[in-house]
Amino acid sequence: MHPDTVSYLFNAAVRKFSERALIISDIDGSIFSYSEVNDIVLQIMSRLRAEGMEKGDRICIYSAMRAEGFLLFWAAMSLGLIFVPVDFNWPKGVLRKVIREVRPKMFFCGPECANEFESDTPFSRSDMRTVLFDIEEKDSLFDHQTFSDWLDEPYREAPSFSVPEISPGDKAVVLYTSGSTGEPKGAVLSHGSLCRSGQLFTRTFGWSSPDVFFNLGEMHTMSGLRSSAIAVLDAGCSFLVTAPARRSNIFSITECIRLYLCTQLGASPITIKQFVLFKDRVGVSALKSLKSVLSTGNNLSENLMDEFHDHFGIPILNYYGLTETTGLCIGNSLETFRDAHGSIGLALDCEAKIIDPDGSPLEDGQVGELIIRSKNLMSGYYNRKDLEKDIIRDGWLYTGDMAKKRPDGHFVLMGRKRNIIKNAYTELIHLEEVELCIERHPQIAEAAVCGYISVLGDERMAAFIVPSATPKNPMLLFRDLKEYLVAELGAHKIPSVFLMRDQLPRTSAGKILRDQLKKEIVYDREAGQD
Repeated sequence: MHPDTVSYLFNAAVRKFSERALIISDIDGSIFSYSEVNDIVLQIMSRLRAEGMEKGDRICIYSAMRAEGFLLFWAAMSLGLIFVPVDFNWPKGVLRKVIREVRPKMFFCGPECANEFESDTPFSRSDMRTVLFDIEEKDSLFDHQTFSDWLDEPYREAPSFSVPEISPGDKAVVLYTSGSTGEPKGAVLSHGSLCRSGQLFTRTFGWSSPDVFFNLGEMHTMSGLRSSAIAVLDAGCSFLVTAPARRSNIFSITECIRLYLCTQLGASPITIKQFVLFKDRVGVSALKSLKSVLSTGNNLSENLMDEFHDHFGIPILNYYGLTETTGLCIGNSLETFRDAHGSIGLALDCEAKIIDPDGSPLEDGQVGELIIRSKNLMSGYYNRKDLEKDIIRDGWLYTGDMAKKRPDGHFVLMGRKRNIIKNAYTELIHLEEVELCIERHPQIAEAAVCGYISVLGDERMAAFIVPSATPKNPMLLFRDLKEYLVAELGAHKIPSVFLMRDQLPRTSAGKILRDQLKKEIVYDREAGQD
């Protein structure tokens, strides 16, 4: 078994930390040690093999974060399967397309997604076994088998099985991110890149066995999967699993930190902003167990970092990475964060440089595109070789982010090269995708979507719409449009502000003048805002 594989990392962690807690579940109060997790993983491996799963087959997870998802992940890694977690907020149309692309043999779904199971969905495919994660009232939903029943099902073959040889270059995970037009594309990550990223993560941020990690991200994100499922194994520490509602409320987050004595928190800048806004209600003592807060997803302002640290006495370690870089490639550690001054940190186990539009390197202090070269770049996009040439050239990954490098080696993000934003859930959203969807609404003639920074410091969208006819009640139109967008794009891709205009400003070539529109974003009662 090669040391640069997730299966090796998992087995080594079980041997070294067998009696320590690995999973702590706030959902049902259960705690699983490394040894207990291993026993369940072996049982899952037997069931997967009994289903005929072979190396290279795909297993898809459509669920919010839950312990079963991680157990399935480790089992899949040990069998050489390809793990495909997808966003449980995706509408059926997007999910259907991904399922057609990856053609999973097994599909595991969370109860929060159970209403997606209808005869016209891809879930009725005869070549895909569907299992529902446990829920108390399963009979009221549909008749698919639950996870616990599936796990206890009598074996159709002998429970003994052989484990395939797995190499660092083997495909391990497909994580879906948006393409240049918002079309989902699956970044293929190898065993080696995942292991190296997890080890880089724990060593950069100084994790050790007594740590308890609380991550607010979901399993379909790079930070949600890598940090909880891989980095913890390298350090031998524990991680907390909670329901989505517990991770979306600042006071529930605080309660979890206090109750489970969490020492490491993975959070976006929007959550950090909420801690600062409600610092008097949160109280300094409530977060006293934290050693550091790890922040990624958006640019974190120097003022916010300082204000949080000054009040709570806890360092924020800002870092940067894309799904295509297997996450972390630039960051601040406990040794360097005091010199951050609003930066995303220093290059970590990679080459990073700033280039001009012609590809020539720029001097320190000059703004250009950030490009990355490392051993941890993705293997490619799943079944989409045509898209790779736009992002990887001569071994360099072109991030699309504008940045500058300071003389001290720290990198500072300046903005985005393309018309995209990254929302509070660290998801990339392409503005053109939302615009096109709005313009498909029967009452809309044209639309333009702009990104802006909210008062909480996160990136959001404002939609400028030109109705095909003057509506009698603009607010009803806004409401109908929001419902339409939720059905078409999902809840996380909805503009926060809707503004009605007679026409949109454009150049002589017909391009929308977004900078002009951004100046018009207002917050008043006439705006259809959340």
